[in-house]
Amino acid sequence: MPPRNDSHARNPMQAPTKPILFVEVQLTDKAATDPLVRSEAIRREISKYIADNFVQVQINQHLSTSFLMCGKYIRNCQIVDHSESISYADDGFYPLVDTDLQFSIYHLFNDEDELFASQPEGEESTSFKAMPLPHKALDGLWESLIFEEPIPESALRVIMSMLTISQQPLFDPTVLNWHNLALLYGPPGSGKTTLAKALAQRLSIRLSHIYPMAKLLEINSSTILSKWFGESSKQVGKLFKTITAISTDKSLLTVVIIDEVETLASSREKASQSDECGDAIRSTNELLQGLDRLCRCPNVMLICTSNLINSLDDAFVDRCTIQKFVATPNAKCSFEIFRSVINKLIDMNSVFFDSSDLEQDLMMENSDGCNYSQTSSLRSWNMESYDGALGPENASYSSTRLPSFEWVERNFANRDDTLLWEFRTLAINAAGLSGRALRRLPTLARFEYKPDKPCSLRDLLHALSKGIAEKHKNNNQDQHSTRTIKQKAKTIPKQEETSVDEFDETIWDDISVSP
Repeated sequence: MPPRNDSHARNPMQAPTKPILFVEVQLTDKAATDPLVRSEAIRREISKYIADNFVQVQINQHLSTSFLMCGKYIRNCQIVDHSESISYADDGFYPLVDTDLQFSIYHLFNDEDELFASQPEGEESTSFKAMPLPHKALDGLWESLIFEEPIPESALRVIMSMLTISQQPLFDPTVLNWHNLALLYGPPGSGKTTLAKALAQRLSIRLSHIYPMAKLLEINSSTILSKWFGESSKQVGKLFKTITAISTDKSLLTVVIIDEVETLASSREKASQSDECGDAIRSTNELLQGLDRLCRCPNVMLICTSNLINSLDDAFVDRCTIQKFVATPNAKCSFEIFRSVINKLIDMNSVFFDSSDLEQDLMMENSDGCNYSQTSSLRSWNMESYDGALGPENASYSSTRLPSFEWVERNFANRDDTLLWEFRTLAINAAGLSGRALRRLPTLARFEYKPDKPCSLRDLLHALSKGIAEKHKNNNQDQHSTRTIKQKAKTIPKQEETSVDEFDETIWDDISVSP
């Protein structure tokens, strides 16, 4: 198996003399098992090809390598980022003479390489799952992220800087009050866990010049808590001892994801005020002590998610060097999430979309006095609407796929009688729904309301409109039920000896759900 990083990579201890252009080269499965394949040889050949054929390159530019000697071992080669990008998403051009190239040459692990953590015989299993990175199960997650703000890009840049600077000999986390700890918080279904996993995958690739191996540990925080008094804090202590033991291999980057961290880091102040069990307080204390020990492990990065930031202990939040609020998708994000799913359905021939319908819409608009150049711009939306994830070889296919939100706003403004403007209106109506629900709705609408195959885009949008309305209705009913339960609970005197069954029956009898 070839090494994941090239041997001539930049020394992280040395200050760079030029900005960096990041080049990612994904190898095929065959290359990963061929002992004759050398990452350094691939790096040299691609570097020479770029120098001989380009004066400048563009971010997200795919490089065709099929004619190179190493081409048969390469699945994808792409310029992915610039170290001094001032905007996201960056699609700018950068002269090669002003930059250095940094290569990340890697292959994806598969399910056969997946590892499950275990404890010594006779002890209970620590509640986490481990897998090597980068992994096929996480492939494409980064490209699927859609947020109103450039949260993924900014978080990646800061974490990379954190992990790189921690390699400095004079780095002292105590003096700098520095923890390799990030907190992603926000409402349920906003994409926090997906973002955490995508960041782990990107870090394993981008930092392969420092860490030739990487591993992801996913913590199942709910199973750490024990029904036995005092056992929860012991489980937390065991967990951090295991992480510390893994981190002794300094060539290994360990990314730890703790989902719903409020389970382990609940507010001690609130717990003491409400006379809750002291075991929860001890668990939080054990977590904080574990985090303080890990701050001296520069090859460990913890990414935590929470739906309830107000329930977190203040001391834990204060230790989080990176804190990012992940909001519910707005109208533009809803549009782009719908677009990504519907385009996938189009690729699967489950939905058909004829772009000639849009040309007719534009021609009708032109007859009202608009510029005819809009019609020609329709034919070129594939160059504007896609981030290149499909690769240049698929560019011709994009004429049958939906264009971006910006393209629709620019070319169909205030035309509520057109198909794409109707799509835009649906996205506005869907704003406020969780990202998880938004990704499910097009497929659910496709098969619930339009079971026949194939389905036209117009019919799908009609079905999607029904699905959005139904989802909002269900959400309102859930909120009404929750409010009723809380109000009813307040009316039950504490001294009443009401059984659980009687209590539930009393509450639910009083809940009225509007049709």
